[in-house]
Amino acid sequence: MININEQWQQLLTKLKNNAARNIVYVMGANDSGKTSFCRYLLDNLSQDFRTAYIDCDPGQSVIGPPTTIGMTICSQSAENDPNNYLHFIGSTTPRGHLLPTLAGIKKLTEKAVNLGAQKIILDSCGFVLEYYAREFQFQLIDLLQPDDLITIENNYEITRWINNFKPHPRIKVHYLSISPQVIQRTPAERRVYREKKFNEYLYAAESQQVLLKGIGFHGRIPHLKNPDKLRYLLIALSDNENFVITLGIVQEIDLASKTIQIYSPKFDPLKVNFIHFGSIYLNYEGKQVFP
Repeated sequence: MININEQWQQLLTKLKNNAARNIVYVMGANDSGKTSFCRYLLDNLSQDFRTAYIDCDPGQSVIGPPTTIGMTICSQSAENDPNNYLHFIGSTTPRGHLLPTLAGIKKLTEKAVNLGAQKIILDSCGFVLEYYAREFQFQLIDLLQPDDLITIENNYEITRWINNFKPHPRIKVHYLSISPQVIQRTPAERRVYREKKFNEYLYAAESQQVLLKGIGFHGRIPHLKNPDKLRYLLIALSDNENFVITLGIVQEIDLASKTIQIYSPKFDPLKVNFIHFGSIYLNYEGKQVFP
């Protein structure tokens, strides 16, 4: 358990004293305590404000299954939105999927604004250390224009490029130190977490068929006549706003009858407007397999 320190309390007070809408982007490397800090903000801000929490980590996701980023809204003073909004990335890491990750985070933020969120907390993924990861974060911050940019970091290179936003007329930059109570997780522990989340998601899954007529394809579309490239591929079935209805594992595509057979939690096929093809393969227990 991470202790609440004075830095956290000071930032919470600043956010509470600001009656205007705040978009708060919290970034840092893996195991820096980002999610614990975001949960602290959410629990406290939602007592007085309609507050959105956006989980930007498709690998260690807490709102939806891995391969998705998600948004939920909490409020103590008004009725909560019963829905979680999910955007499919196609993988458990932004690597190779930077554009859908960038678009999804921006889209979820706009959805939170449209739903009347007064405080919007974005919990970044730990994708920050490599050069292209830093460039991705830079472009995301520049696109989001958050009111408060909070970095939890002890890495000089990250601190140095974050300093570039200090003269920005809108963005207020805050620096938090990493708590000594943070527990480091190994890659194996992260893999076990993903498998557990997938397994829970697929617990009540069953084989279902969808008619492909009128449905748009996008993502990493494989050769549809090659069953070896399709079987066990993870896909997302999305609504007319391209928010996830369900994730599914491809069993078969029949081009003659224009149908796709998938293994997924139960859903309404009539609501499907898009199929987003991902880049990972899963068995029915939620473990990654390789074709």
